[in-house]
Amino acid sequence: FNRQWMQVGGSIAAEQVVCNSEHTKNMMVEAFGELLNSKQMEELETKTAVVRFGLTDKVPTTQKYDKPVVVYNHRTENYKQPQKTAQCFALLREEGFEFEVWATQYAHQNFKHIMPDKVVGHPEYATYLENIAVPAINTINSVHETFCISILDSMSVGHVIVAPKGV
Repeated sequence: FNRQWMQVGGSIAAEQVVCNSEHTKNMMVEAFGELLNSKQMEELETKTAVVRFGLTDKVPTTQKYDKPVVVYNHRTENYKQPQKTAQCFALLREEGFEFEVWATQYAHQNFKHIMPDKVVGHPEYATYLENIAVPAINTINSVHETFCISILDSMSVGHVIVAPKGV
């Protein structure tokens, strides 16, 4: 309930609410409708926009790369369970699979679990998208996400997303 209330309260306080699909918007309306009255829901729906698959129309063309790539495009807070992701990487490598792990968010992160082969993040959004525009998998073991922009970024450049239902 605490997470749901933070989502509801944040949406009420926001000037605009962005959903990544009609499905997400419908889920929000259904869930919030259990807690808000009809006037509040009408105000919320008025300021809600659907922005499909990312926040830019400047999506770069995906470039070839010589090895399989897993993009770890997330922070390392405990609820994202980076230790589970790292365990999966270790198991795959023990089984003989060769791949590179690229991290996008390295500054101020605790990478004691995920040891990236390459850091590809960049403060300029267009450059960051160019850096991750290779055939890749974006994987996350997060317990929950409200609006995972990094997943949308990956979808916009054609990555395969591997994630639990909570994402």
